Amino acid sequence: MTGMNLGDLSTIKDKESLLELFEETYPDGKPKAIENKANQVWRFRSEIKVGDIVVFPLK
Repeated sequence: MTGMNLGDLSTIKDKESLLELFEETYPDGKPKAIENKANQVWRFRSEIKVGDIVVFPLK
């Protein structure tokens, strides 16, 4: 599951809908990996605001 091709997320109203979108977009993805990615995207979509500091590891 490299690269995200989820499209416009402005119509996604809840985390369950985002999870369904992930499952449809990545049908061969492992369930736990899909859930983890959906949770990460949900936080960016709904919780993080302009001006927040974001830190992530580089591999």
